[in-house]
Amino acid sequence: MFGIITAFFALIAAFIGGIFRLITSILGGCFGMVMLGMILAVVVLVAVLHGF
Repeated sequence: MFGIITAFFALIAAFIGGIFRLITSILGGCFGMVMLGMILAVVVLVAVLHGF
């Protein structure tokens, strides 16, 4: 069970990393950081909701 959760979060982290690089390359660093912050906030919220 724990291994599945760990693999899932690793997959999410890799996915977010790819999106972040794509966004920053297109729109530039400052706006990319804002987008990354919002994406991370959503991921954390989903993770917490699934945790409970």
